[in-house]
Amino acid sequence: MLHIPIEQVITRIKEETGLSENEIQEQIKKKLKNLEGLVSEEGAAYIIASELGVQLFKNIGAGQKKIKDIIAGMQNIDLTGKVVRTFPPVTFVKNNQENQVGSFLIGDESGTIRIVVWDKQRVEWIKENKIAPGVIVKIQNANARQSNFGGPEVHLALRSSLILNPEGVNINLADESSETTKIKDVKPEQDCSLLATVVQVFNPFFYAVCPDCRKKVSEEDEKVICKEHGEVEPEPAMVLSLVLDDGTETIRCVAFRRTAEMLAGIRTTEAKQLSEDDNQLLSEKIEANLLGKTIEVQARVRENKQFERTEAIINRAILNPNPKILAERLMKNSKAD
Repeated sequence: MLHIPIEQVITRIKEETGLSENEIQEQIKKKLKNLEGLVSEEGAAYIIASELGVQLFKNIGAGQKKIKDIIAGMQNIDLTGKVVRTFPPVTFVKNNQENQVGSFLIGDESGTIRIVVWDKQRVEWIKENKIAPGVIVKIQNANARQSNFGGPEVHLALRSSLILNPEGVNINLADESSETTKIKDVKPEQDCSLLATVVQVFNPFFYAVCPDCRKKVSEEDEKVICKEHGEVEPEPAMVLSLVLDDGTETIRCVAFRRTAEMLAGIRTTEAKQLSEDDNQLLSEKIEANLLGKTIEVQARVRENKQFERTEAIINRAILNPNPKILAERLMKNSKAD
């Protein structure tokens, strides 16, 4: 079944209509009120998109796709992207036999997405660093599923093909060519790209979400309730806070779910368990992965009125950005100054 999370629906509406997120949210609220609870918030967003002429499910057939067009439930899709980050393979036991699953992030000019591989050969490619940041991959006959962290991810079956560095293919990621903003110049309600060093990391905290829609759940009469799916068995979602310094100023940043997991270098379920068993060890693991590292983030700046500070909500992040691109930017900035 094809499924687009409400966050992606709102993004698509913004891109195709020019409306702000607040304007879209207001229309969704009005639609919910008019329909008196007959549809969910996500359903209301679908209706608003349709009324505004936004075709959410266009280009859903098999074939070549851009990352932004991938929807959970798609089958037989082809995809080309550049590896942004790899993750250590995870060991699991099935039918009393030990196996491993590997994953990595790829990007194109439209976004990033996680790729999951199950066969031994491709898992070995990750271990041997054949699949590494900067490598271009061409994927064919893969399927998209809903991930545990919200949004789609692409799974490769045995019949799927994975070609490394195909001839004649060149990909320039949006992050590699975008201008960065100095932290001292950021303003609330601004979308920006920040290039800075991680100078402080805080231990993550967790909240419970619905396993189907990934929305926050509530407890009622000793039951966990999702507004859309009723009583559910919740799953944890992670929130990670860190402080960035680019030499002009510092700013506190917040990452959620999949982005938080990528930055922390640890899966949500493992991090939550470790926070209960040995919080100090969790802190050391995350600091070893992040502290002192130069990272680039795409973020939305907001004013946190509760703590009276400006902070950035991270939408995308790149660890260890391409040094050639960084050097070119530094040269450009020095000339501009």
